[in-house]
Amino acid sequence: VDLGCLSQAMGSAYLEWGQTKIMARVVKSQKKEGFGCQVKFAPHFGLDIEALALAAVSTTLAKQQQHKQQQQNHSISYMETTTLESKLHDALYSSIMNTCLSFQVQITVLQQDGALLPAIIVSASLSMANAGIPLKDMVACCNVASSGADEMLADPTRDELLHKHDGFDNMEMTLAVLPNLNRVTLWDQKGRLSTDESQKALTMCREGCQTIHKLMR
Repeated sequence: VDLGCLSQAMGSAYLEWGQTKIMARVVKSQKKEGFGCQVKFAPHFGLDIEALALAAVSTTLAKQQQHKQQQQNHSISYMETTTLESKLHDALYSSIMNTCLSFQVQITVLQQDGALLPAIIVSASLSMANAGIPLKDMVACCNVASSGADEMLADPTRDELLHKHDGFDNMEMTLAVLPNLNRVTLWDQKGRLSTDESQKALTMCREGCQTIHKLMR
């Protein structure tokens, strides 16, 4: 973690969460009241290297393939950033003492290798603290995924999700909390979990949040 790395921002934080790399900054908002959240991916993010190599040949087919790939990346990126912005706003809102303050949290995803939402939330909270925004507590976040084989992975990497477990069934839980207040600010679940799996995932998320919070202070 590197705090205050952007001199022109009110506050900033650079976070490496494994191979996931996030740059967060707080800037003045054009709105008179309230705060906003913006998430974007770095220009190089999601580029298809093979498509770029074909484009270098300057053939008509290569250009058509490149254009199609760019359209697909733009569509996926737009849907994902809109969802991430909404979840980020929900996770941070309860931590702010004065919600009438006017500022914007801007997130740039430099590299993604799993645990994207927790990394975004934690880096955003750190950047707000660095900016001197009055906070009730910093927001800690953890993600747990089920392998479908009675095993849970905490903040799994992309490789773990795709290759480590053949039985991985795409079930995840993300929890964001204010640890000192014992308050949940975001609970996001994807896929079905049994009662036992849900309880186990929740316990792992809470323990993970406590560990992350100690590192944030």
